[in-house]
Amino acid sequence: MNRQILLLIALAAAFPAALFAQSTAESANEPGAGAPIEILKGEYTYDFAGEILEIHADEKMRPTVMIGEFSITADEIKYEQKPQILNATGNVHLWDRGLILRGEQLLFFVEQEEGTLTDVKPSELSAGVYFHGKTLKFRQRPAKAPKDATEAITVPEYTLLQGAVTGNDMPVPYYEIQPSRTVIVPDDRYWAFNLLFEAQSWPLFYLPVFTGSLKEHRIVHIFNASYNSELGLGIYNQLHIRATDEVTIDLYGDYFTDAGIGKGTKVTFDAPGEYGPKGYVYGYHIDQEAPDNDYVHDGDDRYLLAGEYAQDLPYDMRISARGHRFSDSEYRWDYRSPERIREMDVRDLENDVVSHVTLSKWWDDQSLRITAASSLDPFYYSGLPYVERTPQIHFEQYPMRLFDTNLFADLHLDYGRYRREKGYTWPIDKYTITDIAEAIDEVERFDGELQLSYPFYLPGRVTMTPWIGFRGTHYADPTRSVRTPIQTFEFDSATRAMLEGGTELSTRFTNEFDPFLDRYEKMRLVVEPIINYGYYKPDIDLEERFLDGGNVRFPYIDPTDAIRYEMHNISAILRTKIQGQTGAGTTSDFMQFGIGAAYDQFPNDNLRFTSFELFDDPALHSGERYADLLQDFAIYPYSWLSLGDTLRYDVEDGRIRSAYYYANLSPIQRLRLVLGYYTFLYPNLNRVIDNDEQQDAVLQILFDVSKKWQLFYSGYYDVDEGLSRSNNIGIMRDMYDFFTVFQIEHRAHPVFGDDYSFNFRIGFWGIGGRQGQDQKTWRWR
Repeated sequence: MNRQILLLIALAAAFPAALFAQSTAESANEPGAGAPIEILKGEYTYDFAGEILEIHADEKMRPTVMIGEFSITADEIKYEQKPQILNATGNVHLWDRGLILRGEQLLFFVEQEEGTLTDVKPSELSAGVYFHGKTLKFRQRPAKAPKDATEAITVPEYTLLQGAVTGNDMPVPYYEIQPSRTVIVPDDRYWAFNLLFEAQSWPLFYLPVFTGSLKEHRIVHIFNASYNSELGLGIYNQLHIRATDEVTIDLYGDYFTDAGIGKGTKVTFDAPGEYGPKGYVYGYHIDQEAPDNDYVHDGDDRYLLAGEYAQDLPYDMRISARGHRFSDSEYRWDYRSPERIREMDVRDLENDVVSHVTLSKWWDDQSLRITAASSLDPFYYSGLPYVERTPQIHFEQYPMRLFDTNLFADLHLDYGRYRREKGYTWPIDKYTITDIAEAIDEVERFDGELQLSYPFYLPGRVTMTPWIGFRGTHYADPTRSVRTPIQTFEFDSATRAMLEGGTELSTRFTNEFDPFLDRYEKMRLVVEPIINYGYYKPDIDLEERFLDGGNVRFPYIDPTDAIRYEMHNISAILRTKIQGQTGAGTTSDFMQFGIGAAYDQFPNDNLRFTSFELFDDPALHSGERYADLLQDFAIYPYSWLSLGDTLRYDVEDGRIRSAYYYANLSPIQRLRLVLGYYTFLYPNLNRVIDNDEQQDAVLQILFDVSKKWQLFYSGYYDVDEGLSRSNNIGIMRDMYDFFTVFQIEHRAHPVFGDDYSFNFRIGFWGIGGRQGQDQKTWRWR
């Protein structure tokens, strides 16, 4: 139990020396006289003549004492009462205001609350700061007090002699600084004198004095460099400012010897709480000065603006936005590598051609969405069409049970002002860019659909769901603009009333069988076929609404407009998978396969187009059409291997529209490989480039040479042209508080030709800085 020296001396009051000791101990409770010593563990003896208390280990525990805010554990502890000096020896542990310091011997002056720890073992003195050495002295030093303070303020100070400091907590640190003297004020600042910086026992440099902050890093400077055959030598400066716990600001200042000075800003915010907003705003501008550089865009005012926002709101609402604008189409090619260094992935931005703002609201079985979407870029991307919505209001009533029966109703209402545009932006040479507007469809559209369905559950786990519905669509001010130069054709407004009905058959088969893989104890086959028949009877024929002698068709925005007149539709989907269950009860897929197709038959033989999705695909037969067949497949024969493909097949034309075949391999834990083969068709791009079909092979390699070194490679090979389009190889060195990356990249543009770049990046977060995997991971793709 707890025992105090004060109680010990009181029990010895019969002896004069004890009376003296008692008065001395009592004085320890007086202001400025130090704190009383409390024995927590151990056996003790007291020398009344010398006024010395000795504490030894008992049968179970080593001696431990408390002195104010200090706790001390050692093999032996001796306290001299008169000078108030404590001496602890043997595997000393000193707890000092939350810090744990370890050494072999401690000399502690109780009244002054200062002392010396010798043979210091590795200890964490401040967040992320580790040290060891010969001697550590600690004391209380005066600190700056607030204006309204009535008493002096002190803070702990530690002085390390003949020691080493590092920000690495590994048993063998990657690096150390070895100063003759280091003064440390935890969570404030450190000063190192006559220091030698060593990495992996290699001395790298010497400094007579160095100081750094131990406060949470609010401002960090990051320096990077690269060389690009078109832009020249690039010097990158990034100032990372942590304005608050929720907001960070990045300031960029770059210089390219063949392009000029670039500057930019990125503000990232991530507010906590249920309704905290998250997102970023980014802007970068370069006043390009390259009058003699024929390899980059001639414009001198080049920039990228981008942003993203998401926030949950009360009452089950959410607002989200995402958008970007490039100054010109060639910015993506010229500055892709510099933007990657600034952690902006241009490929990711290209996935969303249309910028948008959306407000959504959910109920238990309903949803409402309001969207405004528009393309902000002054050029076309890939020749694929995109749809602008200014705005769109969409209400959805999910299938709802009526009258406590199996009768279900679902409803959607939609209003929007739509613009569907398709065009091409393609460089003819380094000085000329062609801009072709292929077609622009515009319409203000009101659409509503109500469907009633009644599922029947038949033997054999078969579900038959007949359904009937009504759909009404009103087209106001429909126009279509075609040809170059662009010509606009106006159609009369139209209202389409449509009856529809059909039935759906679905089932699910499962079959368990003996496992043929050692990693599973059970395996099963799951098959889910779905067949649907639908009949659609609109009161007007959109296929017959043509202008300009029958060459300009009625506008098409999305599948709502694909039903041009009376038709029968048959569609089928098959999903199947083989699953396995391990002894621990974990279930995973061994194989997945899915395929779907559709067939339309037109009784009036008035079909003119089989598809509008990618481009106007003329019908080969006036009475029928086949939708593209879609298929995906994946198999995982081993834990280190997966194979698969995705396929889109044009049944009408008898050719593959797009396909991707891939293999992911990890034959050893440190090696990851991706092998892929793409093939896809450009929609009508033969009027711009020589070949409308593209075939690419891709290889990606990631190899962990060790815990500290990583090699990476990615390459794209143009099978049609027989040349390499892109090669990216590099090495990353993880050094705990910082990392370095050296990267070489080669690209080949069909028009601009070859270019290459060398990138060197170093990120340093400071001794004791915040480390995180996101900071140490190089986005190398």
